Amino acid sequence: MSSLAPGSDCLVGGDPTAEPTLVRRLQDPAREGEKREALVQLRDSYVEAREQVSSVEAYENLEWILGARANAAQDPMGLQTRTIELIALWLQDLSIELDRRLEEQAMGNHEEGTSLASAARQSKVQKLREATERFLAAFLPPTPAQL
Repeated sequence: MSSLAPGSDCLVGGDPTAEPTLVRRLQDPAREGEKREALVQLRDSYVEAREQVSSVEAYENLEWILGARANAAQDPMGLQTRTIELIALWLQDLSIELDRRLEEQAMGNHEEGTSLASAARQSKVQKLREATERFLAAFLPPTPAQL
């Protein structure tokens, strides 16, 4: 019987000179479901927000992880902490760019149709931020302050 909590990690290595291997044990199905749901929501929000930006190169890395170029064979549940943090930073950059574009559009146009489109874009930016927060909460371990 293992004393590890569901979803916890364990270092194992039989040979004292060998590098230890990180092994994931006792996967918690509810936690995995939460991760999958957060990732699906993030992908959907990313695609919606991405449509609002004209420069493709700036978010090319996100396309390989969340967008049309994502590798379907790769298990996204195994993302490493560094990758998760990079995704969050790239998404934050995307949100900031979208905010900047909204401000520019608001200064240039004061028509009713433009304000409705602006409100729709702002909603997409907010959904992206919320999806990013949910993604981080699902994929990153809690900090000691959160315990």
